[in-house]
Amino acid sequence: MRWRRKSQKDEVLKMLFELTGMVWQLGAVLSVSFMIFAVLSLRWVRHSIAVAESSPLLAQLAAAYGWVLFALPILFLFWALIFGKKTLDGYLDNHF
Repeated sequence: MRWRRKSQKDEVLKMLFELTGMVWQLGAVLSVSFMIFAVLSLRWVRHSIAVAESSPLLAQLAAAYGWVLFALPILFLFWALIFGKKTLDGYLDNHF
């Protein structure tokens, strides 16, 4: 039986998540970074949909499936909330 190896992305996220519990400042930087990525990706999605809707060829596709692109900002927001929660827990453990 072969064991499935974890991807490097999973390893990095797991390591960052553990470090966030120990060093809350790192978690704060990561949370703010993910929030910035969420806002930037939301602006990119809105611009991409607007460009696609102005094209006669892509207008129907954008109207039907444009909502799928919003998964990227939602994913970044999810990670921001996860790291924010871990940061708050680490901060409260260190100061109270």
